Amino acid sequence: MNNTIRNLFLLTILLSGTQVISSPFGGLSIFQISLLITVFVALLGIIRKRTVRKGIYLFVSFVWVVSSVVAWLVSINPSWANSYFLLGLMTAFFILLFPSYFDRNDVFILEKTLIRSQYIVLPFSIYFYYMFYTNGGVPNHLDLFGGFYIDLDDDTLTRGQAASLLRLMLPYSTPPVLSLVMAMCVIMLLSNKDLYSKIMRYFLLLSYSLVLIMTGSRTGFIGLCLFAVIHLILKMLDFSREKSAKYFVTILGVMIIAIIVFPFLSDVVYIQKMFINRTEGFSCESLMSDRHFTVPLDGFLIWISSIQNFLIGIGFGSSLFMTGEHTFLPPYFLNSFITLLAERGLMGLLLCIFLISLSVSLYSKRAMMNYAEKSLTYAFIVGMLSCVFYEGINCYFFIFVMSISFMVNVDFKINRR
Repeated sequence: MNNTIRNLFLLTILLSGTQVISSPFGGLSIFQISLLITVFVALLGIIRKRTVRKGIYLFVSFVWVVSSVVAWLVSINPSWANSYFLLGLMTAFFILLFPSYFDRNDVFILEKTLIRSQYIVLPFSIYFYYMFYTNGGVPNHLDLFGGFYIDLDDDTLTRGQAASLLRLMLPYSTPPVLSLVMAMCVIMLLSNKDLYSKIMRYFLLLSYSLVLIMTGSRTGFIGLCLFAVIHLILKMLDFSREKSAKYFVTILGVMIIAIIVFPFLSDVVYIQKMFINRTEGFSCESLMSDRHFTVPLDGFLIWISSIQNFLIGIGFGSSLFMTGEHTFLPPYFLNSFITLLAERGLMGLLLCIFLISLSVSLYSKRAMMNYAEKSLTYAFIVGMLSCVFYEGINCYFFIFVMSISFMVNVDFKINRR
């Protein structure tokens, strides 16, 4: 029974890249069908065993469920609330279930399955690129084999083809989410040389890095860069003076190469979109007017604007019908942590604390980890840093990495006892 459930989990992770493909069975995607079956069977397995492993993850999953229920009840955006309530339940279930069916010995196969789940990004990207430049744009509807199909609404296509520039996003609904996922895959491939043969690893690294650039989004790239800076600084503090000097020389060399190469890349439209156009004329005034700053700021102000908002939040998607002090608001706040605070109140604050604590706890144990555990930890932290700049916590790829990270942390604490 356990092996069957474990295989269902692996299948669900593998199918996570097919979220955009609808089936003839009520419009559900293959991934959604697999997800529902896996959660149902796994919960039955736990009920049958009548035992779960002890750990803080139990409290985290409980808070996630309760806060999702409250956010659903107080929401004034019913359609948004229904879908995000279900997503909240699925997130809580995976945090609960992974430690019951997997342990640290399974991290390698879980990580490899995560990387494999994104293979589908490559044909999607080629198709998106081909249709954009040869057919004048990507169609709203695409029929596949066996009655399966892909439907893309106008808003989704606008995000992927804004200003006559292609921005890769499939199999996700926005370029920043694909950017976040690709960044997490890149750091896993960089830090775990045992995942694939050298040729395959370099091929995937190159492919996923190109996709990351062609999303035209800074989200994942900034997460990667922030992690690299923090990681290198902490490593230099741990090393002797001689080793720290070598690291400093290496970093200096990389910076010099970047300065030499950058002028040759400055004509590439994706480089222009991600960096040059957004840094020209940079000032405090331009930062204060950037929606990626003003929307989270308005979200924080909404959270502290009343006792009710502070305690229980405004509910899922309610910001769409609110007026921000600095800008108009979407149904989220372009920052996963601000969204947790504003929509879930104090319970959202608890979840933020749990996630940050998990990041710090795992990173502090890296000396005791193998390649798979280290690379998973690095991917989780890159995802967390990227979530500061967009809504990434609601992405299933991130949810899987987060749930596996909770499992690894539980295992460490059990082994220490």
